[in-house]
Amino acid sequence: MDRRSFLPTLAFASGYLLIASHLKIQAGMKPMNHPMRIRMIYNNTGECPGMENGWGLAAWIETGTESILFDTGGDAGILMKNIRTANLDPKTLSGVIISHDHWDHKNGLASILDSAQNKPRTYVVSDVADSYREDYPEATITGVDEAVEITGNLWSTGQIEGSYRLGSLWEQSLFLLQDNGMVILTGCSHPGITTIAEKAKNLFPSHPIRLVAGGFHLKSTREKEVLRISGHLKELGVEKVAPSHCTGKRAIELFRSEWTDRFVAFDLGDTLEIHNERIMRVADQ
Repeated sequence: MDRRSFLPTLAFASGYLLIASHLKIQAGMKPMNHPMRIRMIYNNTGECPGMENGWGLAAWIETGTESILFDTGGDAGILMKNIRTANLDPKTLSGVIISHDHWDHKNGLASILDSAQNKPRTYVVSDVADSYREDYPEATITGVDEAVEITGNLWSTGQIEGSYRLGSLWEQSLFLLQDNGMVILTGCSHPGITTIAEKAKNLFPSHPIRLVAGGFHLKSTREKEVLRISGHLKELGVEKVAPSHCTGKRAIELFRSEWTDRFVAFDLGDTLEIHNERIMRVADQ
């Protein structure tokens, strides 16, 4: 086969694989019979009685049948204190997802694994999976490469390449799928919050993005660029935003001003309850 005939064949094959991937994901989706709940149990934004602030992020997700922890904050002591304050039990966790290999998202992992009765499966990006297997030999480590279902209607984006200090950094975010849309939950958004949202649209083209929440990694970004990113998210059809953690105080205020009633505060101690027909915020439970 010469190069002229090879290139159209390659393009056709790539398109076929992308369509097949979409069909596989759509076929794996199930009706969401139970509301999902996401509670922010570790963050450097917001205040909650009995909980302690710390740089980093951790969110406790209840799917209706299982409990999943997304990231583990930067200080194990603070994480475990906040879990106790929230009356949550690590023994009920069926899985832990680490968005990326930075201290402020992984430092509580050892304490969680020690406290969890069944050693929940731990999902990390494939790029660092081997090092986690060495560091946590008793844990069941799963390396995530492509988009994959974690449980029920909770999916990982798969690892997406970002940058950090002039080098590559791989990160995964989460999709919480609903019958009529999806919610995106991010750790730090090193690949770019719009890049993550674009991947969401490519994977789930028939599902509007009802909410993007988590760290947007804009704390050192100029206002003009923050406003451009905010506008791009609107162009992608994002309905609401809930930035926290590494987004930066000024960037969060810009989002609040730009999105007005479509801005959702999602800080330490806050809970989001995800229904098919609505998203409810419950503060300081």
